[in-house]
Amino acid sequence: VATERYIVKFAPVISETGLKYVHHALLYFCDELSSTDLESGGDCDGSVTNAVAQCRGGALLAAWAVGGRDFSYPEDIAYPFGGPGSPRYVVMEMHYNNPALDSGVIDSSGFEFTYTNVEPTYKAGIFSVGLSVTP
Repeated sequence: VATERYIVKFAPVISETGLKYVHHALLYFCDELSSTDLESGGDCDGSVTNAVAQCRGGALLAAWAVGGRDFSYPEDIAYPFGGPGSPRYVVMEMHYNNPALDSGVIDSSGFEFTYTNVEPTYKAGIFSVGLSVTP
C-alpha cells in the first residue's frame, strides 16, 4: 500500500469447518519474503521457510483465540499500515486443536479488516510482554 491507511476494526472470520478446529490465530507484518516463501503454508515446527519463520514473533498486527470477538479501536485511535517503509507482507499463523486427528480437514478461516484513509488523532501500536516465539 503506497500511502498510510488506518485500521479501525478487525474481526475473526472463522469458517464453518474451522469452528470445530481453530484454536487461535496471529497475524504478523513481514518485510523480506520471496516468491518461494509465498507458495504455500506449512507446519510451524519446521516446514515453513526460514524467512516465514522469522516473521513469527515480529510486529503483531492482530490476534484472536476461541471466545474472542471483533475488536474496534476507540473513535480517535487507529492502527497504521502502508506508506513508505511499511512491511510489504502479512503472515498468518493459525493453530488448530484436532485431538481426534481427523484427516482431510480444509479450513478457510482468517481476518476481516475495516480501515480508513483518515488519519486518527492517535496511532495505535501493540506492545508484547513475556512473548517468546521460536521458529
